[in-house]
Amino acid sequence: MIHVQLSQDLITYLKGKGKNTLTYEVTISGGGCCGFFELEDLSYSIPKKPELFYHETIEGIEVYLTKRARYTGGVVQMSLQKRVIGAAIHVTGVQIQGKS
Repeated sequence: MIHVQLSQDLITYLKGKGKNTLTYEVTISGGGCCGFFELEDLSYSIPKKPELFYHETIEGIEVYLTKRARYTGGVVQMSLQKRVIGAAIHVTGVQIQGKS
């Protein structure tokens, strides 16, 4: 079982945006002469097939993690990464092909 840790600033950010669901998916793209590569996909909706996801509730936030990802340990950490314009969610504890 994979456990999720959300940073307090991410929880505050999500609640401030009125979001109570966070879904993490890994999709495969490409093909042909360039080969395949993986993309991280975060959304604020419940997955269509929740049985394919780990599920955990953290301070009122429903978090879904795909079971198809390669996790590097038993814990996935999600935090808020502030940018010049806006913010992004940073995820650690997952091995993504092509991610440094």
